[in-house]
Amino acid sequence: MNEFIYWLKNTADLHPVTLAAEAHYRLVTIHPFVDGNGRTARLLMNMILLMKGYPAAIIRTRDRLAYILTRLRRLSWGVPRMTISASS
Repeated sequence: MNEFIYWLKNTADLHPVTLAAEAHYRLVTIHPFVDGNGRTARLLMNMILLMKGYPAAIIRTRDRLAYILTRLRRLSWGVPRMTISASS
């Protein structure tokens, strides 16, 4: 968790959407709690988005598995993390 907090505090160069998605993923993979890791990670993601002036992201329950599998597949294939251009 210390590494995660350090990373989170040193992310000024990331686009807010990239930051929110990456923070969500990193917290879920750390899995620091017995229960509620996904909910906590989604709350953190949405807090970041809202603080940066973006609307909250909604991942519907029916879409959650596809969302998770897509992210894991990208990581296992060595695809670089998502990047957002300044024009997005």
